[in-house]
Amino acid sequence: MPNDWGTHLAKTRNGEHQMALLGWISDNGDPDHFLGVLLGSQQAKKGSPLNISFYKNPKFDDLIAKARVESDKEKRAELYKKAQEIIHEDCPMIPLAHVMDKVAMQKNVQGLRIQSTGDVIFRTVSFGEK
Repeated sequence: MPNDWGTHLAKTRNGEHQMALLGWISDNGDPDHFLGVLLGSQQAKKGSPLNISFYKNPKFDDLIAKARVESDKEKRAELYKKAQEIIHEDCPMIPLAHVMDKVAMQKNVQGLRIQSTGDVIFRTVSFGEK
């Protein structure tokens, strides 16, 4: 039976669900903002609005912790890749969709940028000939 939004959020935060549908958007584009925030054991607490699958895996957590402090981009990417392999095997969640932001504009508009957060950056806009 469907719930109102507030009830849905309260039930998912407290683990009162077998399956749930929620959305997420990163405000910084960093892999940790998905993996660590949505699947880290430290976020798997009743009342938390984050890890609603209540997934816990010490090997995954260890990789995420190492990746957070790694400054070498290639090593960091490899740690996150290994963490994703664990997620693939354990399957605590199933991503259903990824939004592709689109914007309509005239041909003479140049330099318009859309951030991964959905923010539209206008300060770089200029206008060419029509």
